Formats: sequence, C-alpha cells, structure tokens
Amino acid sequence: MQFLITTLAYYPYIGGHAVATAGVAEELVQKGHKVSIFTSNLTQFSPLRKIKAGPDQVNGIPVFRFNSVWPDMSKKSNFGSAFTTLIDNLSLLDEKHSCLQNPFFLMRTLSFPFTPQMLLWGLANEVYADVIHAFDLVWSTSFISYVLAKRKRLPYVITPFLHTYSARHRGNSLLKVLKGADAIIAVTKSEQKFIVEKGVPDEKVHTIGIGVDVKKLRGGNGTIFRIKHNISQEEPIVLFVGRKEVDKGIVQLLRAMALIWSRMPNASLVIIGSEGILPNDTRRYYDTLSLVPSRNRQKIFDLGVVSENEKLDALSAADILVVPSRRDSFGIVYLEAWSYHKPVVGARCAPIWDTIDDGVNGMLVDFGDEKDLANCLLRLLGDEGLREELGERGYEKVTSNYTSEITVNKLEKVYMQI
Repeated sequence: MQFLITTLAYYPYIGGHAVATAGVAEELVQKGHKVSIFTSNLTQFSPLRKIKAGPDQVNGIPVFRFNSVWPDMSKKSNFGSAFTTLIDNLSLLDEKHSCLQNPFFLMRTLSFPFTPQMLLWGLANEVYADVIHAFDLVWSTSFISYVLAKRKRLPYVITPFLHTYSARHRGNSLLKVLKGADAIIAVTKSEQKFIVEKGVPDEKVHTIGIGVDVKKLRGGNGTIFRIKHNISQEEPIVLFVGRKEVDKGIVQLLRAMALIWSRMPNASLVIIGSEGILPNDTRRYYDTLSLVPSRNRQKIFDLGVVSENEKLDALSAADILVVPSRRDSFGIVYLEAWSYHKPVVGARCAPIWDTIDDGVNGMLVDFGDEKDLANCLLRLLGDEGLREELGERGYEKVTSNYTSEITVNKLEKVYMQI
C-alpha cells in the first residue's frame, strides 16, 4: 500500500507527536509499504525556527516540507497573551454554535503552522496514495489533508492526539473532521470515550496507542552523561523531558524540588526541552527558577533542546522520569523511560492514567500540588527496590503493548478495513 502522512512538524523537529509519526512511517516502510510525508518546515516553535522548504528525505522516506509563514510570537508577550485569549474564546464559540462550523473549519485550515502552499499544491496535483493518515487534529495540516482526501476521494485516517481537558481541542469544526474520517486512531481509552461521547460512531474509533522502537532507543550511556555534567554516581537524578510550560508541570516540579533539597541536598534536576510556545509560560518558568536559592541552582541542569543521543544518555542516567503534565494526549516520553527500566511520575488526570498504572509501573500525583509531588519523589528516591520494580513493570508494558511493530500491525488491519 501507499500512504501519505501529514503532520505539523517532522524531524529534525523534536517532540512527542513527531516521534510517534516517524515510528509509524518507518515501521510501515519496514513492512514493505510506500510512505511520503507532508509537513511544515518548522523545527522549533519558540523561538520559531525553520529549515529550507521543499523535498527532503529522512531515513529514506520522502518528506515534502511546505513553508510556514506563521509569525514568531516568542518575544511578543502582549501579542502572545492576546492571541491565547482569542483562541480560547473562539474555541468556546466553535463548541457552542454549530452554525459556525464551516467558518471555523476554514479558520483552522489557515491556522498554525499556516502552510497555504500545502493546500494549493495538493489541490493542483495528483496525490498518489491509497490512504491519507493525518496526525494531530488541532493543527492546519490535518484540516488541509482532510480537504485533499475528500477532493481526491481517498480514505482518510486521523490520529487526533486530543487533550481532552482543553477547550482548544473541542469544537464543531473538529467534529466535522472526526465524523467525516473513515477511521480514527485513539491513543487511549479516555480519548476514545471522549470522541464517542461527542457523537462519533463507535465503530469508527480504534484504540491502538503509540509505539516506540525499543531497539532504536537502546544505546544511551548514563556514565558518559554523568561525567559530562559532573554528576557523581551517588547523586540521584530527577529528569524532566518536555516543553517548559506550566501545563507540563515544570513549575510544580521546581517547587517540589525545593522541598526535596531540604531532605536530599545532593539530588540533581535535569531539564530537557524547549521553552514554552507562549511568552507567559516562559516568564512563569524563569520567575520560579529565580526563587531557587543559589546553593540549589547549581543542582539544576537546564539543557534546553538536545540531540537524540544525549536524551538517551539522560534517560540511562536518570533515577526517575518526572513529567507531571496535564497537557498530553498520551505521554510517549514515559515509554522511552520505561525502555530504560526507569520509573515514571505523571499527573493524575485523563489520559495519563491510561498510560501510567499508578503504583504498578509509575506513580500519579495531583497536578499543581508540589507537596504531593515532593512526597512521591522522596519515597521513590529513598527506595531503590521500588524504583527497580516499577521500572521493570514499565519495560514489560512497553514490550508487550507499545512497540512500533505491535501498534502498526493493528494499524494495518484498520487500513485494510477501509
């Protein structure tokens, strides 16, 4: 079969949805299918960074990058705040008034990352594919590919990656795509339930999850990481991987570490990830960081965006992965940590409780509650046996349910059905 996959951003962009998309694309190729990628030329959102638009190849897969003409809002805090408020209010209108479905559909088609050339090129040219599979519903790339699928009379599959708590991930324009899709790939039971409750036929929704290539993830060297950053083998490492945004739990984690350092002053906090997309998140992060006493600041290693190899080294070195986020559709970084037999800590909310089994392969804490998080981390840091037990069960969950091979085998059955 031949597939056209559309996504907001693709390697060298680093992010969960890009990892998930690449995992599907590369596994399909391994199985003998042909795959092409349509995406933007963005490689980072804050500040906005791009590479050359045009045809490319990544691991032998043709990638067509269309130029994003979206403005960089990272240094325009007032504009960024006004834009966020506008989007939230428009999303509420989209959800409340079905008569606005088509105008909002058009608006979303022309929204971030704003790649009108993708739509124009697709409409003007033949699209050679048996199936179009879009990832991440809320971005314009999914709306553009929906239009192309309908115009070219091609089957359309969407993996929406919905954040079920967020108003921005609701609305009648989104429902138009979900109801018009030939198949929907939910990554958790919570997402599947949310979609069906919105009136989408149950038989269209397939709960499959996200897969990772465990073999490809191997190779991280924790010793090299500790030597590079002058962290001894005796010093525990708490690792955070994600954008530095309030909803990702980074502010909660910084405040929890203040309580941990009063009991375990040798603990290190390693932070990997870009700054928040919106200026308010960046300001909150640095304001909270500025309150950390200087004696503890030296135990914080904010590495920003790192290479894939360094991320794997950090996973190997860490004692615990902590991402207490409420803004996730699945949490692929938990799978990556489990691939290194590491325990994970997430927020007690949908859909994270579908990914992490509390007390079995990780722990869940109340979002925003730094005392709850600190108590959880102190318990884990003080009990090596518990860390090993949770990490081992996490590894078993990945290898039994969430490898790329397992999830793409399920996807193939859906493709054949449509």
